[in-house]
Amino acid sequence: MKKTHVGLASVTRNRRSTAWWVIGTFPWVVDRYPRLYAFREFDARSGLNIDCWGIVQGTMEGIDMQTQRKALLSIMRRLGVRIILAAMVLMAAGLLLAATRKPSRSPRQSPIPSSQGAAMAMPQAVSPPAYPRGHWRLANPMDLTHVPLWISHILIRFKGVNPFVPFHQGWAESTIPTRSREEAKEIAAEVFERARANPDGFAALAREVSEDEPTASLGGSWSGIDASALTRDSAILDAIATMAPGEISRPIATRYGIHILMRRERPAFDVVSGRFVVIPYSPGPNCLANATSAGCSHPKTEILSEAETLISRIRRSGGSLDAKTTELVPENTGTWTTWDAGELSRERELLAQLKVGEIGRPFESERGIKILQRTAPQVGPEYRVEVIQVRYFAGLPPEHRYSRESRRKLIESILGTLEMGADRFQEFRTIHCCNDVRVWRVGRDATELTNSVAAVRDGAIAHEVVENDSSFLIVRRVSMTPGPRPVEPPQLPRPEKIDILGAVKTYSGTGIQAELRELGGDCVNAFGLDANMAADVKVLHENVAASFSFDQDVSDREEALLSIHDEMQQCLSQSEFDRYWALFTERMTSFAMQLH
Repeated sequence: MKKTHVGLASVTRNRRSTAWWVIGTFPWVVDRYPRLYAFREFDARSGLNIDCWGIVQGTMEGIDMQTQRKALLSIMRRLGVRIILAAMVLMAAGLLLAATRKPSRSPRQSPIPSSQGAAMAMPQAVSPPAYPRGHWRLANPMDLTHVPLWISHILIRFKGVNPFVPFHQGWAESTIPTRSREEAKEIAAEVFERARANPDGFAALAREVSEDEPTASLGGSWSGIDASALTRDSAILDAIATMAPGEISRPIATRYGIHILMRRERPAFDVVSGRFVVIPYSPGPNCLANATSAGCSHPKTEILSEAETLISRIRRSGGSLDAKTTELVPENTGTWTTWDAGELSRERELLAQLKVGEIGRPFESERGIKILQRTAPQVGPEYRVEVIQVRYFAGLPPEHRYSRESRRKLIESILGTLEMGADRFQEFRTIHCCNDVRVWRVGRDATELTNSVAAVRDGAIAHEVVENDSSFLIVRRVSMTPGPRPVEPPQLPRPEKIDILGAVKTYSGTGIQAELRELGGDCVNAFGLDANMAADVKVLHENVAASFSFDQDVSDREEALLSIHDEMQQCLSQSEFDRYWALFTERMTSFAMQLH
């Protein structure tokens, strides 16, 4: 029997489940060896820059599941098969030992004070009903970006969960409880009852019992977290889609533990800016990457105390947070509004609670302990723009279709087409990216972005391609205002029908390929096609399915979609085609609803 080498072992083609089992155990290994999150290198076979923890967390864009599996096997081979296999053997031995031992109850501290606990019956540790699958799943995934959600949470952890801070890649918690999942469910049920009985006390309850250390000190706040950051943990977005401000969610299980959520009102509109310094601590993420940097020999508690002392000294002297008073290099946040989505959401929320010149309390961040001071906002022009965006992967050979050189040629050819007539701008946005209107603000966003449209009139397209963050952009200016203004932030989308073109641009891999192949068979059975036409229809759907492999360009997928639309319209009557397209839409809708 022919064998295929996959790095860990030569697995026969009819025994691929062995490889998938190995992949299933790999996140366990990375969880317990956080240094692996920084592993990154170019994989010649897949032609991609492979981010080890990015794949495990599901945060690498545009890479389908089959490719991720191959990439992980490649990573495991490079990191040392013997070490990883030894870890897996130890894990299996531990599970066998645990199964043969009689379970014993270990005392734990209840999050409910004894005076309350005596009067409150212990809730049963049963799984609450899941929230219905939200229609946000049918939206174009790009429509979830820049959607701020004001949420607070309480997290109850248990043995074996992902040890990282929720939704922050590479930022590990200092301790994880050893309690069982069942014990965690009991505690979460108690906490839920307390939170539901007193929603106004949610922040105080989070400070008391939440085991998400960085947010617990802030009352459990996630600030204005971007909706796109939550798609991997879809149960959370499903719950949020049903919740009104002030409402408490039922306990929700994710890879991090069990969450109780509270949806908060949108904050008052404000324009904020500030400066900050960061003091690293051991074993913070910065220290994992660079153990010799300053502060990495000191634990978090010691650094927190040092930060409090520093703040007291600056306040007494009436000084400012600068290099002279701190002996650290201060950084600027830029100018933001409290309704913005994206980065620095925690800093923006904390700045809004301070007066200009005031220094806040130290708080934990992914870089270390951060001290923040509010400054007067440097208000500059604000541009609303539409873009055609083409991403590239650094480090690829020039001839690769996703290399910087190849994508540069593509974007320049698009710009050349638009210079002959701008009527196709929206068409190219739809084919590539993106359909949203972006806001670029002087003093906050990259200089090359704001400069690119400063001299362009409203409605016109910039004559030069802009390069930023591994992307090439063609920019059309929509409008300009003298400074930030309150514009309603976008809401979590809830479309009734799937955005088929958005799905075609986003989804790839074996899952959607199987759906398309089955659609061909369903069409043959539904319309009683003769043998020749049935064969043609199946070949057509097979060719379209092939266009969804990971190495095909988005434009190839769109061309395949238009091809199947036109050819099926020619070979079916109008009523049959309407039934066929409804069947196509139904299959894609079902696939999207089950995908996350």
